[in-house]
Amino acid sequence: IALNQFGNTLDALQLDLEERLSLFNLAVVKTIKDYNVSFVSRRLNPNDGHRYLPNMVLIIDDLYNFVYNEDLANKLIALLQKTSYTGIYVLAVTSQINASQLSRQLKSNFVYRIGMKLMSASDSKRILDEGGAEKLRDAGTLLFWE
Repeated sequence: IALNQFGNTLDALQLDLEERLSLFNLAVVKTIKDYNVSFVSRRLNPNDGHRYLPNMVLIIDDLYNFVYNEDLANKLIALLQKTSYTGIYVLAVTSQINASQLSRQLKSNFVYRIGMKLMSASDSKRILDEGGAEKLRDAGTLLFWE
């Protein structure tokens, strides 16, 4: 996917996110689960703009290809900061571990992080904020940070 397409995707998700938050406010709920329960039980009127909200997942195959662009990184951070409980999820994978590209602000907005076998303790600390992933041996083993 081209960088401008990724930027357009982030913009569209941001608009959808803002609409979801507005609908949550109108429905006086805080989570997508509560909102959809209210909608399905007919406590929310479709004539007022309410609709069933599906969960959405943005999968980023190689985060490194996108975050070197500061504008895209900032758009992703802005999206991640508000996605909790909205039904919008971001799953990002990277094989490139570059400290200058993986900013603290970006890293801290991913609620969960998983590290598989890494080459060094410093790489593990960069991803998980702790060492250990460099010691993994068996295929499929991982460390989970929350």
